[in-house]
Amino acid sequence: MQISKFISVVLLNYNHANFLERSINAIISQSLIPYELIISDDASTDDSLSVINKYVQKYEWIKLKQNPKNLGVCENTNSSLNWIKTEYAIFAAADDFLQRDWIERSENHIKNNCNIGLIASPAYAYSAKYKKEIGFYSSLFIDFKIKTLSPDEFENNVTKYGFFFKGATSVHNLNLVKKYGGYIRQLGSYADTVIAYRCGVEGGCV
Repeated sequence: MQISKFISVVLLNYNHANFLERSINAIISQSLIPYELIISDDASTDDSLSVINKYVQKYEWIKLKQNPKNLGVCENTNSSLNWIKTEYAIFAAADDFLQRDWIERSENHIKNNCNIGLIASPAYAYSAKYKKEIGFYSSLFIDFKIKTLSPDEFENNVTKYGFFFKGATSVHNLNLVKKYGGYIRQLGSYADTVIAYRCGVEGGCV
């Protein structure tokens, strides 16, 4: 079993017991597993904890962070920052699923681009009803052709194509996330996009 030196995954959960096994299994089956998987449960009232604890008991690198009260997505994310022991982090929701080699490919980009601010890839919406991908879910300048952008190039692309970044398919430089205060609650569902943008503008992007 190969373990990442640079990347941790924070899995944010609130009442997603029905999705947790698939989401966690997608991380366990990575070709390169993260240094740690921190499952931050936001005071779920369903069977989430029983699902999570099965994995915590089996895998030492899987940790449970249990909030005593519901904080909401942004504060749940921010309260997890000091738990992370690596330089980079992925912030995913319990209904997100990673492709099998995503962490390994991201690790290689970090090795080749020291102190990069952001690694971002395309994301797709998936329909449980139709059991297939149903739409592209990222900024239009993010595609399958690998490119390394300086901070200025990144900002120019964002200006031209617009910016939208999915947290689960973005690897963030943790120092930059902390520098800019993490997820800003007032931004609601745009908080992950804004922090990704700030990481890319300062540190560049792959």
